[in-house]
Amino acid sequence: MERKSVTLRLPYTKKGKTENKIFTISFISQKMIHEYTDLSREIGELIIMAADYKEINRKMLDIFKAFKDNIKQRKEEYAKLEIEAEKLNELIKTKATMDFFKRKVDLMVEILEANGCNDVDALTFDFWNECVEPSDFQDVLQAAMSKDAEPEKKKTSTTLTKAG
Repeated sequence: MERKSVTLRLPYTKKGKTENKIFTISFISQKMIHEYTDLSREIGELIIMAADYKEINRKMLDIFKAFKDNIKQRKEEYAKLEIEAEKLNELIKTKATMDFFKRKVDLMVEILEANGCNDVDALTFDFWNECVEPSDFQDVLQAAMSKDAEPEKKKTSTTLTKAG
């Protein structure tokens, strides 16, 4: 049985010049799927925390606006929100680290190596950290990981072709 494959276009910018790299992905291991699932879960948790943090800050602003002349009335509520916001902010900082990003890069490099990529640039942390926009990185990683999924009706600019 022939493996499904996907050809991906990755825009990147190096020394002010934007170009594209083309990768063909036909192999994704169970280990890669497991790591991607873990990373996706952690990203989901970060998105929820960020939304909660934004909501807390909105509530604090509402309190401040409504009672800026007499903040003592809501000082206790405001102080609770302030503490909650700080705890959430610290939790976000512990999760959204360079180590987390490095895990994503390591997974992408593992996928590229397993699929015979010889592009020395694309196999380095610095390339993904300095030359690739985060949304493009996420799009390429997601497209690679979902190569076996049923074809979508709408193609993204990242996916050039699906075969198999």
